[in-house]
Amino acid sequence: MWEGGCRLYEFQIAVEENLKFFDFKLSKVRKRKKKVVIPHTDREFFYIAAAEERVGFIEPQWILDNGQVGGIPAWGNRTGYRVPRDVWCPM
Repeated sequence: MWEGGCRLYEFQIAVEENLKFFDFKLSKVRKRKKKVVIPHTDREFFYIAAAEERVGFIEPQWILDNGQVGGIPAWGNRTGYRVPRDVWCPM
């Protein structure tokens, strides 16, 4: 899947309880070439969901497959990938 070079790890933490979505910045997840979305293959996200007491490594392809692009109010309504909480942390 990934060949050579450096491997990047993006660290993210969610400390709030009852989040509806886990959010990821567009540019950290994918790149665009001629209107085609291509996931980054040189990185993974290390995500901590503190309230759910879960941690995990998440690949950009998984975020593309399971997330939706939408406005993120905590970021001043900037656009990002939003993965529903119940997809990653089923209760």
